Amino acid sequence: MLSDRQQITGWLYSNIYEAEDRESQLTPLQEAAGKVAAGTVFLYPPGIPMIVPGEVITESLIRNITKCKEIGLLVEGDMLVEKNKDCIFLKTILY
Repeated sequence: MLSDRQQITGWLYSNIYEAEDRESQLTPLQEAAGKVAAGTVFLYPPGIPMIVPGEVITESLIRNITKCKEIGLLVEGDMLVEKNKDCIFLKTILY
């Protein structure tokens, strides 16, 4: 979680390039709310980003990813690690 010294402006915690350069860890999808994304998650088709680096992950984003996967849509990206159908991790920033 973000410390009280760190400020969130809107839904971005940091610039994309800063987030991509930060040290990251794998966090289970269902535990990622409130953490900051270290990469991008895309929904195909049409290939639009669902999460971008530096974005604060919300419960709503977690529900959207889960629902899209449940109905068979292709959700992938450099921060999404799927061990199996029930074990999905997101790369999140260590801070």
